[in-house]
Amino acid sequence: MTIKERVQILLKEKGISAMQMENDLGFAKGYISKLDKASPTADKLLKMADYLDVPTDALLKDDASRGKRYSVAMTHADAILKEKKMIQENLLELDKILKALQDENIATKEELEFIRMYNSAPEDIQVRVRNELKASQQIS
Repeated sequence: MTIKERVQILLKEKGISAMQMENDLGFAKGYISKLDKASPTADKLLKMADYLDVPTDALLKDDASRGKRYSVAMTHADAILKEKKMIQENLLELDKILKALQDENIATKEELEFIRMYNSAPEDIQVRVRNELKASQQIS
């Protein structure tokens, strides 16, 4: 996880926007969003850590040495980011498969769009759709 991601997580936990922190600390507009492109100076790192009320290690490290409270939050955030990346990769793979089905005229555009929407829907919606489809097949 990058410094930018750690700062964003801590800001979200504290209910503070990046813009507010930038204003309060006298940083340039958009400074936080650029943290993945350049490392902050030691002075700015200290200011951010003080502002967020965390040790500088909480912004720099992913290991347990920064303390249990931050380690748990960051580990959870890492898991969420990994899951989000996996979902995005799965959706890209699904799009490739759907394109192949369309290219070979196995499914219509409408059917493919339904499949795409179904697979990107939350689990509870998928269950409702499956139940509706089962019910409609029993009626036919």
